[in-house]
Amino acid sequence: MKKYKYSKIISDTKLHITILSLLVFLCVLSGCSWYEIENEVKGYFKGDGIKSEITDEEYRKIESENIQEIKEKNEDVDSVEGSSRGIRYKITSAVLYDNIKDADIELEDIYLKNEIAEDGSFRYSYDGSAQKLLECQVRVTNEDGTPLEDNGKKYYLLDLRFNSEALEKEGIFSIERIYNQPHGDLEKGYNRFWVEPGESIDFKVGFIIKEKWLEEECHLVVNADTFQGILLEIPAMNEEKKNEEYSKD
Repeated sequence: MKKYKYSKIISDTKLHITILSLLVFLCVLSGCSWYEIENEVKGYFKGDGIKSEITDEEYRKIESENIQEIKEKNEDVDSVEGSSRGIRYKITSAVLYDNIKDADIELEDIYLKNEIAEDGSFRYSYDGSAQKLLECQVRVTNEDGTPLEDNGKKYYLLDLRFNSEALEKEGIFSIERIYNQPHGDLEKGYNRFWVEPGESIDFKVGFIIKEKWLEEECHLVVNADTFQGILLEIPAMNEEKKNEEYSKD
């Protein structure tokens, strides 16, 4: 009986490793970010009574190192625009909302809905903090970007995350968006887009954030999972400019 039990454990372990390897391979092939790979792994283990060997602390450490490297390479963090991987990003506006309905967003376009109540308001954070929707409009221009490719179809990935000094003090280094418009397929390729060389696309990107995170310098991080990312200031959300309207040229 013990021999059978041990053999089954070994067999199950090999199966888990094979499946996880396949998940990671498929994610990389489709252009997933590191954090999307993390979600795939966590999703596989959810409810299975098994925990991933990679801890949240390790992910936070990796992201902390990446963000620090990005800041060191972007000494001028006062810029509202910059280029990463041949794609230029420019923040053209930033607005706060108390209700998702005020942002003129369709619920079916949102791929992270856990923080949103039925009436469109935002639930309080786990620590009792009030939350709001931050919507940034970002102009994306293809300068000389090298596209990814999937079955002959070329695309770029939109990786924009919210960051602030106050957020980092809680040991969190970026917040994923809950939506962007336009967007790709909700189930696969949500953050894929295509823009011809020399042309631009305007994206609306939404984040649910704690109000207290606005009390210190706020930024959008582009390509936060790589050292080649950039940091864009959100001047309308910074402490000394909270009540100032900020719009594109």
